[in-house]
Amino acid sequence: MKQSLFRILCLAIALPLLLTACGTATGDASSVLPSSTPTASSKTPISSAVEVSSEAAPASSEVSVPASSATPTPSPKTVTYKLPFQKGISVTGFRYDAPEDYVTKAATYSDIKGKGFDHVRLAVPLRDYYDSGAKTLKAKMSTVDTAIQAALDAGLYVLLDFYGWEAINPSNATEKETFVSIWSLVAERYKNQSDKLAYDLIHHPQINSSSAIIQLNQAQNEIITLVRKYNPNRLILYAVGDSGQTWLLNERSVGSDTKKMPDPPQDDKNVAVAAHCYNPTRFTYQKGTQVRFDDSIRSTLMWDLRNVEDYDYLNCPVAITSFGAVHTVAEPADITEYLQTVCTYCESMGVPWTYCEYIGEEMGARASATGEWYDYVLKGLGLN
Repeated sequence: MKQSLFRILCLAIALPLLLTACGTATGDASSVLPSSTPTASSKTPISSAVEVSSEAAPASSEVSVPASSATPTPSPKTVTYKLPFQKGISVTGFRYDAPEDYVTKAATYSDIKGKGFDHVRLAVPLRDYYDSGAKTLKAKMSTVDTAIQAALDAGLYVLLDFYGWEAINPSNATEKETFVSIWSLVAERYKNQSDKLAYDLIHHPQINSSSAIIQLNQAQNEIITLVRKYNPNRLILYAVGDSGQTWLLNERSVGSDTKKMPDPPQDDKNVAVAAHCYNPTRFTYQKGTQVRFDDSIRSTLMWDLRNVEDYDYLNCPVAITSFGAVHTVAEPADITEYLQTVCTYCESMGVPWTYCEYIGEEMGARASATGEWYDYVLKGLGLN
């Protein structure tokens, strides 16, 4: 009996100790963590965890954005001054024997100004107005005088463009002399005209050899010297070889043959380079089967435009003085997107642009002088 009571007493004493030991082995692990383990207050806050997640979100959203809608980030240029105009359009009706009547009308330029353009490019075949025997400008040059004044009166900057001599051969002594002589006469004629008149030296010269481009550059530099005798502040737009292609602005694109690049005088701060943008031509000229403005077209176009960033020669600005696309074949929405791509990029870089044609059947912003503006063209240009 005594032994039974003793066993019961021992069991009563041992049982709580046994239960305590089991609870320690099977209880919450946090109760036995070493004292060096961080407390709850030293863990990463929930707000910080949310921030980490939100930082990852843009990367995934950027991946999901189609390439066609992504806006390229331009590289900074070293050019420290900008041209005083940005948005322009070309007036191309200056046929010597039968010029379009709208080229001299004040209403033409007030119409252009009213749509939001700040400059016009007058595409004048100056060689037709030149008397090579007498080495003078012909009387019909008065048509050009009237057009220039009408544009200036409308509050527009004017780029007087030497048009229609794309096949100029500056390596030919006679042609070079004619080129220089015409500009010398023009410079003298307009020596007292507003500085809002600029000279665009030659349109679209279709030469690609190094020797011919060297000769073209030399002729342009000679013209600049002559112009400065009459007007030290006149803006002069320097032509690029190979039909004005922007790739000649990029030293990497022309490889080791940097002689193909424009070579304006080093000490003249009133000179800019005039390049043209018609790549990819399978879209801009719409030959044969209709071509859509897809990612491939956009990629080629952006490569063409990015060459502008690489031309930092002598702190010289660049202007895209001719661009456009045939819109009688392409879809209007594609034309709008193409033009928006060019204009948005140029404006982000501070590069002026000039749309190719005011009136014209294939690329004109208007089909005729009495017709309406194409809304999808104006929309692409970011205008009314």
